[in-house]
Amino acid sequence: MMLRGLPIAMGLVVAAGAFWSPASAGVVVLTNRAEGKVALTIIQPDGRQTRHGLDRGEVLPVPVAAAVTIVFNAGGEPRRRLLQANGIYYFHTDGNKLDLVQHPLPGLPADRPMPKPLSRPRDDLCTIPVKILVDDKEPTVRRVWEKRYRERMAEASEIIERHCRVRFQVVAVGVWTSNDGARELRQFIEEFERKVNPAPARLAIGFTGQYHTLRDEKRMGGIRGPFHSHILIREWGRQLAEPERLEMLVHELGHFLGAVHSPEHQSVMRPDVGDRQSRARAFRIGFDAPNTLAMFLVGEELRSRTRPLMHLCQLPSASKDHLRAVYRSLAAAMPGDSAAPRYLAMLDQSLGLAGELPGRCQAVIAGARTVVRAVTKAAQKNRQLPKKLPSPSGKGTGGEGVLDPERQVRLDGDELTVYYVRQAAAAARRLPREVAGAAFLLGLGVALNDSPLPDQSGTGPFFGVETPFADRRWAEDMALFPSVAQLESASERAARLAVLGAPTMHARRDLLRHFAVSAALVVLVGPRVAEGAGILKELADMRSGSGFSFADLSADLAGIVFAVAVGKGKIPLSRLEDSFSVGDFLPEVGGLKEGIGWNEFVGSYGYPPDARLSRRRALLLKRILALPGYK
Repeated sequence: MMLRGLPIAMGLVVAAGAFWSPASAGVVVLTNRAEGKVALTIIQPDGRQTRHGLDRGEVLPVPVAAAVTIVFNAGGEPRRRLLQANGIYYFHTDGNKLDLVQHPLPGLPADRPMPKPLSRPRDDLCTIPVKILVDDKEPTVRRVWEKRYRERMAEASEIIERHCRVRFQVVAVGVWTSNDGARELRQFIEEFERKVNPAPARLAIGFTGQYHTLRDEKRMGGIRGPFHSHILIREWGRQLAEPERLEMLVHELGHFLGAVHSPEHQSVMRPDVGDRQSRARAFRIGFDAPNTLAMFLVGEELRSRTRPLMHLCQLPSASKDHLRAVYRSLAAAMPGDSAAPRYLAMLDQSLGLAGELPGRCQAVIAGARTVVRAVTKAAQKNRQLPKKLPSPSGKGTGGEGVLDPERQVRLDGDELTVYYVRQAAAAARRLPREVAGAAFLLGLGVALNDSPLPDQSGTGPFFGVETPFADRRWAEDMALFPSVAQLESASERAARLAVLGAPTMHARRDLLRHFAVSAALVVLVGPRVAEGAGILKELADMRSGSGFSFADLSADLAGIVFAVAVGKGKIPLSRLEDSFSVGDFLPEVGGLKEGIGWNEFVGSYGYPPDARLSRRRALLLKRILALPGYK
């Protein structure tokens, strides 16, 4: 079972660029749909030969560095076929003769060329360190349960290794206290994630004894998605036999490695692995061919990278092309199942700088520093001018003439925001094109933010928002989350705040903060996580007393949409430099309800991802996209 994340998903995404790692290899996946066992020989390009026996229903992944030749016997006659790397092939009986057919993958041509091949396929394994834990409802003593789970992990690892050369190794054992008050598996998983640190492992696997609490819950385990740091499995319930418990563990580990649900009734990735099939003595736990290809490609990337993967969108473009084809195939075969469509969507999401290479990150950060300094310089210039007289209407001019070099009065409010955004765009335009948009958004988020920051030491995460991904140590170690100190020093920040003034959007300082910070977070962690951070902040405000604000949420969404459009080049910086105005990119917030308390909010809108809140969000998004800035 794939657990849905708490934040509402943002429908606008930025495609993440990727490259094929020179260390990556390929695979040929063979499966036997014929009546009996098939004997075959694989001949590598360098002449090496390996012989295999393939039982009916069995799946065999063969690591390759390029196209290989297969030899098999068909009715007493030897047959030779050339097999393309990263292809799926199945044996079947055509009349009385054995034949081999390539399994079509939608959107992927059968003769797609492979990247430059290696001299020979790699034979090393990728090892994932695991921490196994039980909760305080485990009925047996440690000596008993630790032996049971270590043995189960070893069996599960052997099955996984056979399909994709990835090994799971137990490096730590622990116990956590689970909440008797929770009533859904989702709540237990969220609690497990909060309470359990996977360290020193990459993956924490919890086995909960909460059986009576979850008596009516059909799902037996869950993980949020590929490469996530926590898996939770219900150990007791349904009077499960040990083979069924093993199969559930392998199923969730498959999700960790990019496998999705399969319609094949003997695949470990079928949606209901508690159907008691595995109790049969002849049943063999294994993956279907499409998921074997998916996991092998993921395993190759895990093996070749110098740091852990956090998300499917970080995979090389060639691997993502094959995964798209696999997920489309399985989605079409299971139209009522959500696993394949969700994984398919993940391939085109963005992690922002959190998923970029360090060199790209540092280039964006350097550019953002230039933007911050440009805004500070503009603020100093504005501060030196005398205050302007209030207009008869009490309102500003909406930004007209704010770049006029002959201006003799100080700007404030919305006009000051317009001035700063245009100056920031002018500075970003002088940067290299490949980093200009991201540097503009990130620099603006810092330059227009005057709220207290928890990150005064320069060592914490940017804007106090921690990485939402599994391996936080990696993000910190690689400095992929820029701190405030990387963009401006404490003295530079103090100097900026001294002259910044009071820029606003629609005459509100808080709306500008929400807009600018959300846009910067898109650069850092992508639009989905940026929106999730905004939702979580509003939920926290309900508990702290200020309440949920749809005006704030509208500004968050507007900043995210703005950042996505700038990032895709749909809003050029030259246009922002010449004609940015507040009303073009943030709708009026009059009439949007604010200060909503917890009980009122949950009663009216539910708790994310409730459909009522999703509908309200959709209306806000529709208003934003109807603005002149997006015409």
